[in-house]
Amino acid sequence: MHARVHGKNMHVDDDLRELVTEKIENAGRIWGDAGTADVEFTASNNPRNSDGKYRVEITTSVSGHLVRVESNGHDERTAFDRSMDVFERQLRRLKERTIQRSRTANKRLNPTP
Repeated sequence: MHARVHGKNMHVDDDLRELVTEKIENAGRIWGDAGTADVEFTASNNPRNSDGKYRVEITTSVSGHLVRVESNGHDERTAFDRSMDVFERQLRRLKERTIQRSRTANKRLNPTP
């Protein structure tokens, strides 16, 4: 899975960009043929925002399903780590659901008298 990293109202430095790319590629191993993940960092200077100054959104489409995660934090890395935990959890859950659906029987067996 490839990562497109961009920032809104902030600059994403190279170290953070490498970290994001590495973790997104590792999360892509959960789902074999995943495409591209959009990672957007947003900085807000709103004093009423008690969740944190930075917000991270990760969005991708996997086999026709849209997976979107949003998380806040007081710095970029904390917000990204929180969103990656939820992102990996959602990918695993989606994969398990597709596996469970494919394991259902096509026809019922007749009970023996």
